[in-house]
Amino acid sequence: MYQGLSAWLAQEISKMNLELPDPFFPGMTCGRGKWPSLKYAYWLRAGQTFFGPEFPFKVGLISSYGAALRYADRTQNQGRYTGPTMFQPDLDGPEKYIRDVKAGVIEPFDFTLFVPPGYGHKNGEPLPNVRETSDPARILTAEFDGGRTLWPDLRTSDITGAG
Repeated sequence: MYQGLSAWLAQEISKMNLELPDPFFPGMTCGRGKWPSLKYAYWLRAGQTFFGPEFPFKVGLISSYGAALRYADRTQNQGRYTGPTMFQPDLDGPEKYIRDVKAGVIEPFDFTLFVPPGYGHKNGEPLPNVRETSDPARILTAEFDGGRTLWPDLRTSDITGAG
């Protein structure tokens, strides 16, 4: 299924009315009828899982990062960024939080989301509360409250079927 979603994403990228560089093959572009490399499509698809459907341009609430941020925001900040209840989400909350941390308006919340190497940045800027790791047991896990609260149940192997 993951390969099928990546192929679908590659086709959608080819339909875009703008050209983007393929970061894995210098000089190659995609969009306006040109397909991206499969490596780029895989990278984008995984990034969408971690950060939402508009990755790498925007971090969304419906993502692994969004879920971790929502938990941290509700337990440490009364849900001021992500919404006070599950039924009143602020879908722009992650972007507002990232902007405010970057501007020094607030200190980062006490959580860390672990992602594979190459996913700790958005448009070249480091993402707050994200740590890259090569440890497959840590990927797609999160820790809160100085590491005392862990979300260990979702691993890369759960998504890919490997292992």
